[in-house]
Amino acid sequence: IKSGKAKLLIIAVDVAENTKKNLKLLATRYSLPVYELLSKAELGLAIGKAQRASIAVLDVNFVKMIVKNINQAD
Repeated sequence: IKSGKAKLLIIAVDVAENTKKNLKLLATRYSLPVYELLSKAELGLAIGKAQRASIAVLDVNFVKMIVKNINQAD
């Protein structure tokens, strides 16, 4: 995020409130859109890793696809 490469931040719904607050503050500072989706386990599974509190998406085209799918689900 701090390097400026991140285009989107996804935060797990079951993350601690303090962690969530800090991540949202960081995202606001760097003008990143933020979504709260999935559990920590589901986020990790989605990227083939262990549990994750959050993931930053770097690819702008991948961000567009994610946002489009989120908006369609609503």
